[in-house]
Amino acid sequence: MPNISTGFQTSTSETILFVIVLAVIVVGLLGYQVINARRHATGKKKRRPNPHAQPVLKHRTRTRRDLIQLGRMDQRTLDHLSWFLKDPHQQDRLIEDDHLLLRVARQGIREGIVSEVEVMRLLRKLEIDTAPLRAGGRSSETIPGGAEVSISDKNLNVASGHLLLSGENGLRVRLDKGHRSMHAGTTVEVVCGGDDGLYRFHSAVIERSGKEVTLQHSRHVEHVQRRKYRRREVELPVEIRLPGIEERPLSSRTEDLSIGGAAIRNPKKRVITGARVELTLDAGGAAPIEVAGTAVRTSRRDKTVHISFSQLNEETRHRLFRRLIRIGGGQH
Repeated sequence: MPNISTGFQTSTSETILFVIVLAVIVVGLLGYQVINARRHATGKKKRRPNPHAQPVLKHRTRTRRDLIQLGRMDQRTLDHLSWFLKDPHQQDRLIEDDHLLLRVARQGIREGIVSEVEVMRLLRKLEIDTAPLRAGGRSSETIPGGAEVSISDKNLNVASGHLLLSGENGLRVRLDKGHRSMHAGTTVEVVCGGDDGLYRFHSAVIERSGKEVTLQHSRHVEHVQRRKYRRREVELPVEIRLPGIEERPLSSRTEDLSIGGAAIRNPKKRVITGARVELTLDAGGAAPIEVAGTAVRTSRRDKTVHISFSQLNEETRHRLFRRLIRIGGGQH
């Protein structure tokens, strides 16, 4: 039986080898620690901020938005004009691009989204020349006296009459019938019908005396020649009701449209000459226009029915005039 009381016996060469291996391990660990410490110190030195360096933002080119602070009213005008952009969130484009701002401003004035006074105040704030806004457009000063006039406020209260005089201080209009609440300061949409066509623009009542009102001139007037609105070839969605005959409306499309009537595709040839009809016309995003009429004749083997409108009330007449102007201008 072997004697283990004397422990493990090692030779001198084995002891030396063990000490050498241990020394190599210790030296390797120490070397790794030294190298790692140097790398860490070098990284800190590279990341140390330069006290003399300037922030990047201070070198950015300053824009007009940075230099000019808009007030509440001017910002509201700018917000409304941004609706005409494909992306309303790119509002700053209007501030930086004078040409784009002027183009959008003209459109906003024509549509009654903003007034000329509001746009002029915004342009002056942005230090933009206002002359181009006034140049190149048709002025209401060119509307001939005697023209039929229809005036509508924002609540679609309508008054009608005729133009007495177009003077330097505005348009004097005599109101023969319609709403009587249009006092000084009321913003209105104006549609005028003369021998040379239709005019449409937005304005404001300057003063009123009895049945006469004075309207503010506009340099942003839409004009449609008479030949373009008397009977306009256009396809618009329309629903036809035959009171007492058809409970459900018949869907169809117009072939042409005028202030006095329309030619409509006869759905399934259901509408016959002499029939009383009720029409609901598409108004291009606004509330539909409802008119009553009579089928006076058919054509193209009864495929087309010609409707004569009954007497229109002031609101319907105004809206139909406005629709014809937009059609004449290529806006369906």
